[in-house]
Amino acid sequence: MLRTPSPQKGKTMGIMRKWGYYNILHESKIGKTHTKIKTLTINPHSQLSDQLHNNRNEQWYIISGNLIVTIQEHWRRGGDYLENNHLKPHDTLLIKKDQWHLTKNPYNEPCVVLETQYGDSCEEEDIQRRQLIPYEEGMTMTCPDCNGAERVLFDKPIVDFVNGGWFEEERHDCKACVDGKIFIPEDFLVEADNGDFYVKENIK
Repeated sequence: MLRTPSPQKGKTMGIMRKWGYYNILHESKIGKTHTKIKTLTINPHSQLSDQLHNNRNEQWYIISGNLIVTIQEHWRRGGDYLENNHLKPHDTLLIKKDQWHLTKNPYNEPCVVLETQYGDSCEEEDIQRRQLIPYEEGMTMTCPDCNGAERVLFDKPIVDFVNGGWFEEERHDCKACVDGKIFIPEDFLVEADNGDFYVKENIK
């Protein structure tokens, strides 16, 4: 089934975003596979969010300009790392579904990308976003065992000698953490190709 795209918002500029704009050239569905073809124009010194898609792959072809696309890959020996792909005209890049990718145009000229999406769905709403946090030694996160909220009362009340009353004092009783915090474990980190580490999970 071939579907003609709906009219764009603007005859030449397409659908506007903070990083530039895009135009939809084609949408179709054959069997269970959806396909959408777009052009992305990414402005100089702009970037898209660090994102992934659950239901589609994306094949990128650089028409003009240059880009840096950082993709999260998985080591065969375990763990994740970030790979910077420096793209120039006529280069291609496959972005798989469920793969984090961050796109930057740090250059002085716009970059135009031909993007072919294909998969179970090609909806714009199929997107997750995150923000990587530079890792520093000694950083902590909320304990996943108790979510930082587990509290118990002392077995015996303690005398309040100020006003002669009694009260029960709360204390943290999770064996896995200190005051609801743990040091960030290695599997929450991702290594960049320059040797820096980032926190790849959302932490509190």
